[in-house]
Amino acid sequence: MAKNTTIQKPTKVQQAQQHLDAAVTRLEKALTAKAGKQAPAPDDAEVIQLREENSKLADVNEQIAGRLDSVILRLRAAIRD
Repeated sequence: MAKNTTIQKPTKVQQAQQHLDAAVTRLEKALTAKAGKQAPAPDDAEVIQLREENSKLADVNEQIAGRLDSVILRLRAAIRD
């Protein structure tokens, strides 16, 4: 007696599951690759140095802004005259 051996297509749900599995695999590979390329975290001394530099630059920025405001006021007064 011969057996009926027919090949069945995967259902839409099975196809969707395969696509999802493939997508998750690609994401996992991408995350693994990204984790290997991350820069090391800065140490405490570097963070302190960067914060001090940032503070100094903020002070300089404020001084320059004040000087620019003064120049703008003088220019406006000169234009009105």
